[in-house]
Amino acid sequence: LETETPDEVFDTFFRNRNPGRQRQATSSLESALTMEKLAGAYGKLNRADDALRCYTYALRVFGEHHGDESLKVAEVLKRIGTVYQDGHDYKRCVRALQRALHIRDMYEEADAVPTYSDALVFVQLARALMAIGAYDQVALDHFYSAAGMLEEINQHQSTMNPF
Repeated sequence: LETETPDEVFDTFFRNRNPGRQRQATSSLESALTMEKLAGAYGKLNRADDALRCYTYALRVFGEHHGDESLKVAEVLKRIGTVYQDGHDYKRCVRALQRALHIRDMYEEADAVPTYSDALVFVQLARALMAIGAYDQVALDHFYSAAGMLEEINQHQSTMNPF
């Protein structure tokens, strides 16, 4: 099996250097999943522009297939927010994370146990707001939300595992 570099995979989908391989992608949804994984690889290589290009492609396709306010779109928006935060583009980070939280809130069930990922989004958003000078009650509320979620997660886990 040949192992392709992230750039070779990127070329397959965006620059059509290997059209035979591109035809193997059975759907745009499959290619969006590939781009989402590729974005993660680019992120680990500190190639934010390439990661954002891949995430943006995935975001567009997931929006077309699942709807612009689907949980899959929210998941990609959280990842986009992280890329912006890592690149110190806090205004864009805030916009992406706020949109992700808005979508998440639409699907949240009253008795659903939050996840560490949910809590992390609130921490990221609070940190990004503070980085742009928004040391206000909204940023503080996001920290409190994260703390409450982590407490709830810990309580839930302690009831699930008595050891």
